[in-house]
Amino acid sequence: MTMKNDPRSTANIFLPPVTFSACMNHWTMRLYTAYVYLALRDNDLRVQFYDHLDDIPGFEKHLRSQITKSPRSRNIHGIAMFLGNKKNALRLMQQIRAKDPRGLIVAFGPTASFFHRQILTRGLADIVITADPEFVFPKLVRAGTDISTVPNLALLQHEKIMKTRPKTFTDLDSLPFAGQYFCDKGLTPVPVVTARGCPFSCSFCDRPLLWGAQTRLRSVDNIFAEIHSLVTRYNLPRLFFDDANFILNKDRTIHLCQQLTKLPKPVSWGCTARVDCADPKTLRLMRYAGCETVYFGIESGDETILRNIGKEYGQKEILQAVKWTRDAGIKVGIFLTVGNPGESGRSLVKTKKLLRDLYPFSELTINPLVVLPGTPIYARFIKEKKITEEACFDNDTLMFFDTKAQAYMKDIAQLRKFFKQ
Repeated sequence: MTMKNDPRSTANIFLPPVTFSACMNHWTMRLYTAYVYLALRDNDLRVQFYDHLDDIPGFEKHLRSQITKSPRSRNIHGIAMFLGNKKNALRLMQQIRAKDPRGLIVAFGPTASFFHRQILTRGLADIVITADPEFVFPKLVRAGTDISTVPNLALLQHEKIMKTRPKTFTDLDSLPFAGQYFCDKGLTPVPVVTARGCPFSCSFCDRPLLWGAQTRLRSVDNIFAEIHSLVTRYNLPRLFFDDANFILNKDRTIHLCQQLTKLPKPVSWGCTARVDCADPKTLRLMRYAGCETVYFGIESGDETILRNIGKEYGQKEILQAVKWTRDAGIKVGIFLTVGNPGESGRSLVKTKKLLRDLYPFSELTINPLVVLPGTPIYARFIKEKKITEEACFDNDTLMFFDTKAQAYMKDIAQLRKFFKQ
């Protein structure tokens, strides 16, 4: 496979703003993209990062401006595409194509990876990086005209989609410390990812599409080195461990907590965890190491619904984990989802009862179900012909409710009112 790419090229990395934010935290999208930018920079490649995630006026101005063209080399335009900013990412691709027809457009991100066929066949991008873009993008820029050896690429050749060999990069310790980007820009919270992948299979979760299905771990020494640098260089007071399940590996969690107590100054932090991975000893050590809040994805108080969405625990495990967390002196945050398949008025009654039994808690986040591309529930709805892939690509978002569940929207307000009592 060959592309007219020039290793002297300048890479422009774009993070378009979101048009809705019902599926992924802003800091996760920014962290994902910052890794790509920093990896290019640390490989001594020419790169500019246009972070428009929270800058809609700046993004609109950029769309109206002329894309800078280099007379000596071909520009590479990398566009980070998530479900929340898909609409603006597609607009940007179209504008770049019109203003810099010689430029190489590279789409990356979980939504770009999933919809690579639509992106390539519609001529919106020349290449889609399907996985691990922070490892792949520098290799792509350095490859020059021959990209056949660069893994995890999809491109259109002779009207057919061609893919290079897939590869999962396991050496996460070789990545730059992305937390520094947040500190340099004065952005909070500052996220730190200690692991990628998740062995569980919740039907609504797109984390495997984001970071890969295989579980990969950073070493404790590498994690500590990043946090130590953030504390000593930026006087960082607080961070957030943006892992799918911070307590996935208990021995590693305990080791990391022991190291955090050796920082030159205390740092408070929060994390997310599954209730069936929590235990009193680990939680007490987490609190001693600075943990202030643990967020549990409870999703529902109905055990049938929990089984339907891939949760392998029930109310007993939820109540026990929350009690252990509070007993350790850690605040509890709760995530709920309204509109899960099979949900009924009876389900909501059970959820309300569970909330009463769990109260008090520090935060309650309630979201309607969003069908995320690449998730088991998405595949199920495609198979049942409730949705189509083309409609999901063309629409800004997709929220699914059965006929009766439309009434559940008012229940979100009721649950939030309950929380304020």
